[in-house]
Amino acid sequence: PGTRLDFGGIAKGYAVDQALAALRSAGATAGVVSLGQSSVGLFGTSIDLEVRDPEREPGEPGKPWAVFRVHSGCVSTSGSDQRGPHILDPRSGEYATGVLSVTVLAATGVEADALSTAAFALGAGPGLRLIEERGAAGFVLLREGGASVLRATPGFADEHALKLTKRVRLLE
Repeated sequence: PGTRLDFGGIAKGYAVDQALAALRSAGATAGVVSLGQSSVGLFGTSIDLEVRDPEREPGEPGKPWAVFRVHSGCVSTSGSDQRGPHILDPRSGEYATGVLSVTVLAATGVEADALSTAAFALGAGPGLRLIEERGAAGFVLLREGGASVLRATPGFADEHALKLTKRVRLLE
């Protein structure tokens, strides 16, 4: 009683996968599908994505914390910046609050979406381990001791030409 199943954690990823499949079946040799900054998929091209301040006010663009390059696959970001707290930690039943946001690069939109949501609920250390165990890459944005920190899976910064602003510290 009182429990419901919600596919919101993978819905945008599924939509990205379907749109990419439609482009490929129509003969496209390259394509980008963006459902907002939180769900992006691409093939046959590379793009740079900005990492926005996850503590910005809804509707404000905010200043980027970082920029990274995506060569192929899908990207998903989970956080509470635009919608407020909405991801539950299944261990406690409470809203997950340990990190500001999680971004995952994976082969499919569904996998990227599922991993970013799960890693957000798990927190920085366990979440990054899950991402790496699943063969994906990504990072977590958080505050540590008042400092802005980006914690990434091993090799992420080099592989994706990560560029940070001066106010953000990288931990790999």
